[in-house]
Amino acid sequence: MIRGVLLVIFFALTGGSFAQSVVTWQVKDSERVPVLGATVLLESGEVLITNANGKVSKEISGTEIGFQITFVGFKPVQNTFPISGDTTLLIILESDEVVMEAVEIRGNPPRQQLQETGTGYVTFSMEGESELPYLLGEQDPLKFIQSQSGVASGTDGNNGYYVRGGGIDQNAIELDHLELYNTNHLFGFFSTFNPKAIDQVSFMKSGFPAAIGGRLSSMMRIETINPDADSFHGHVKVGVLAGGVSLEIPVIKQKSSLLVAARRSYLDLITQNLMDDESEISRRTDYRFSDLILKYNHRINSQHTLSMVGFMGTDDYLFRSERTFENHIYWKTLNGGVNWKWMANADLDGEVYATLGRYEQRYGAGLSIYQIDLDSYIANARAGANVFLTRGSHQLTFGAEYSYRSFRPSQVHIESTQEEFNLSEVSWLPTAELAVSVDDEITLTEQLRIGLGLRLSSFVHLGPFTRYETTENLVSVDSTHFSHGEWVQHYVSPEPRVRVNYLMNQNSALKASYDRNVQYIHLSPLGSVSLPTDIWVPSSQKIRPQKAHQVALGYYSLLSSQIKYSVEGYYKLLQNQIEYRNGAIAGYSGSKNFDDDFIFGKGQSYGVEFSVTKDAGSMEYQASYTLSKTERSFEEVQGGETFRAKYDRTHDLNLIGTYHLGNWSFSGLFKLSSGNNLTVPVAKYVINESIVSEYSDRNAFRLPMYHRLDVAASWHPSGNEQVTWVFSVYNVYNRRNPYFVYFDVKGDVSAYALDISLKEVALFPVLPSLSFEYSF
Repeated sequence: MIRGVLLVIFFALTGGSFAQSVVTWQVKDSERVPVLGATVLLESGEVLITNANGKVSKEISGTEIGFQITFVGFKPVQNTFPISGDTTLLIILESDEVVMEAVEIRGNPPRQQLQETGTGYVTFSMEGESELPYLLGEQDPLKFIQSQSGVASGTDGNNGYYVRGGGIDQNAIELDHLELYNTNHLFGFFSTFNPKAIDQVSFMKSGFPAAIGGRLSSMMRIETINPDADSFHGHVKVGVLAGGVSLEIPVIKQKSSLLVAARRSYLDLITQNLMDDESEISRRTDYRFSDLILKYNHRINSQHTLSMVGFMGTDDYLFRSERTFENHIYWKTLNGGVNWKWMANADLDGEVYATLGRYEQRYGAGLSIYQIDLDSYIANARAGANVFLTRGSHQLTFGAEYSYRSFRPSQVHIESTQEEFNLSEVSWLPTAELAVSVDDEITLTEQLRIGLGLRLSSFVHLGPFTRYETTENLVSVDSTHFSHGEWVQHYVSPEPRVRVNYLMNQNSALKASYDRNVQYIHLSPLGSVSLPTDIWVPSSQKIRPQKAHQVALGYYSLLSSQIKYSVEGYYKLLQNQIEYRNGAIAGYSGSKNFDDDFIFGKGQSYGVEFSVTKDAGSMEYQASYTLSKTERSFEEVQGGETFRAKYDRTHDLNLIGTYHLGNWSFSGLFKLSSGNNLTVPVAKYVINESIVSEYSDRNAFRLPMYHRLDVAASWHPSGNEQVTWVFSVYNVYNRRNPYFVYFDVKGDVSAYALDISLKEVALFPVLPSLSFEYSF
């Protein structure tokens, strides 16, 4: 048998002989991981590219097929096989340890993107994007996602992002199936992901397969690397703000290995140990963050692989004023999971996973003899399975997932030297969510492929719980108690999905998709910036599930072997959107019901996205532009009139470029977008010696255009490719983009003379940084 092919499974699905037969190649590496982007070269000269499942199919005439399979870092495979009916070939690639010059591998090879049925889908590796300029030199997958078309960032430096008009909470983020509720360090300026632990990131904003759900706008799946089981590797990075280390440690030669990736900021170590305790710098910069990823990967045999992963991220900030005020903010994520991947044959494989997690956040403030604390928690357990089956021209995926979550949205505790009391009852809100799905990607002809999926999701709010009946003034008049495990509220939602891909020729394709998504958990932000004080709440009798219908149509083209171009239009309709009532205080309600403080409305978003990418050669670039509009309407706001959403961006432009020159790589990123929308006072009146404000319509005022340029340079010293120096400058021309605004009022009320001016506060001036990396 040819070297490099460990196993070939050949069978005919029909008993007769046909002139046309469907041949499917299933390409995996030695650890049975599907190979995305492998090239299948046919004798006819036609080139096929494997998808995310490592598969690609082709309708063949004749009685035999000759082909060659290649992928960077693996030995090529070449052979000829007889064909008698529909056939599946399983190809296992062997690693090629030939020493070669540095090669950059990126996700989504151009031709593979044409063949996929999904719209709005991108994959990338952090290694491929490592040379881009990041804030203070910290690589961040979330910052790269913010540069994609259809994705709007929040405020300057913030990791929150808004996809096609959706909210921050409508974006799911998973790390090896671990469900994450807060992925921010330093109030959102960095993410909790160590880039050296990341293998691949996939991001999807439309054309969802049926197995993906739970959020309305997007799914980001981050896959950690499988550590090397043959030899020890490591990486060390020292930056301006934080340092990190990642280690790949063989445990059993060629069978099992351990990944350890850790980071910690060290600003607090400097300010709290080398400076006086009462100095202003010491009092204002007592901030630390850290994260840790542990992964154990074990290859049981040629058909089974077991992996276990653990993740922890922590932020802790203490502010002390010169006199009596203190402010303490703390949040922590702790997750663990196990994943078993198996393969029965070339046509049948799957995975089973289970995870546990806990997220907690605390906000405390002290003033003189008073102390107030607000705590919030989420505990979750999840288990699921996916089965992948190929039958001729059908690629079937069957999925099931169960999630148990218990929420304690908030607990407010106040104490003084005289007394202490709680403003909210300490109660947990247990919930259960179950989803089953089936998805079929069908190759109808060489030009036409369709994907049909159905996801059926169910949500239950469980007891113990007490529902209070209240008057319009939120006075309790009666109550109903639900015992442990009793169903308080139940929702069932079908979520159909349709994807169509028509290959117009070898270099262009038309794609269309329809998605219906349902979301049962909700984030209720108190301000314009996503902070750890924002509260997650589940659906209930009053909080109905959020729903979205989205249609998308796109044209994708390869302008050359290195350049791809796309234009995509979309329309999204949003239902049961959630916001706090005016004047509501998180954690405290005039009612005993946790869900009496919210209002509900609807929204819509539509737009057109353009993208041009060149990701090979000495000069690489990406240009993306989005023209869009996003609106909301709530009965309690302006009588139900439609208004612009806060992060409605008419224009959003991102330009990225990288140039390689010898041991140097130079890169730049330019962002230009419409400003955020605000509700502002348009007039001030003095009534009974009090200042009364008259406000504009909701979000009627737009901030100035946002724009910024960042640059970076990476240098590998000659003869030492293990060392990398990265120089970067954030906000090169010192653009003062507003982080928030406020109104400054001066004058004498008694004299009826007031001077009111709008003040803008910018957060980041020009920021140079330097980091050092060493691989061994």
